[in-house]
Amino acid sequence: MREKLIQAAIEFVYKHGFHGLSMGKLASSHKIAVGNFYYHFKSKQDLIDHCYIQCKKNEALALANIDTKGSYKKQLSKYLAALLNYYRTHMAEYTFVKDTESGGAIGIAARMAGRTEESHFAQFIQAGIAQDHLRTINPELAIQLCTSSIHSLITQEKLTGTASITADIDDVMNFIWRGLKRQIKNKL
Repeated sequence: MREKLIQAAIEFVYKHGFHGLSMGKLASSHKIAVGNFYYHFKSKQDLIDHCYIQCKKNEALALANIDTKGSYKKQLSKYLAALLNYYRTHMAEYTFVKDTESGGAIGIAARMAGRTEESHFAQFIQAGIAQDHLRTINPELAIQLCTSSIHSLITQEKLTGTASITADIDDVMNFIWRGLKRQIKNKL
């Protein structure tokens, strides 16, 4: 039942907006007694936090099986393509995560749990820094650069009503790569 309530909340936010979320509206739209929510979640904030953690777990699962063959740049491209495809096919979760992160609606514990769920991608970024593929940068900032760029593609797709073309995706990937790659200076 808890998982159904989490999914119901994510779908509600997708359809009606984050700020319209209330336990009463959510319960009545799904013909569930409000008490069911409070049985499983201490508060609206607790529900939001659990929804966020679930979305980040699902996202992490989508990125967990990336083919790690090829150059670091190629692997990064595969991660970003997988993230873009995941968001395209899970628009409700994408909207929930984007809105809660940008609006500061999630609690500290949920944000930390979400970071843990990103760990495979975070480890990939940290390895890129340690192995000198990427410049020395705060890994969280590097992850934010990647996800923000993917958010921009999704926003463009929503505005135009058409999927990004390969050239757009390649442009974004090259932008990210130029921003993150380690600069090798020629010694003269």
